[in-house]
Amino acid sequence: MDIVVVRQSGQSATVALSGQLDIDTGRELDAALDDLREQLVTGIVIDLSGLTFCDSTGLSALVTTHHHRTALGGYLRLAAPSPFLHRVLRVVGIAGVIPVYTTVQAARTADPTGLVTANPEPVPPDGPFGADGPEAS
Repeated sequence: MDIVVVRQSGQSATVALSGQLDIDTGRELDAALDDLREQLVTGIVIDLSGLTFCDSTGLSALVTTHHHRTALGGYLRLAAPSPFLHRVLRVVGIAGVIPVYTTVQAARTADPTGLVTANPEPVPPDGPFGADGPEAS
């Protein structure tokens, strides 16, 4: 996984991730986020556009960072997830807690028009398996 950290003015930074965020690379992200905490950076945007995979280790790092930043009066915002990653964020409930934006710029400025909904996908009237039930699948 590659991590690029760009400090903005004041106490904010953008962290761009590319590749796979998993148990093998999670420590790299933790170290980068710890460095930002030590530098008193309280506002972080994580650019997810280059992320091809994220397991529970990566999701945990996002939640932990969110709690640390909000405890300091700051924020964590997620930006530009792939459709699959956005769905994962919604299904596990992270998108309902951590704001997710369509673009990095929207996340940096907290533009409400770029905020992605956290609502789960609607279930069809016949249920997730259709009128015939799971046996037909």
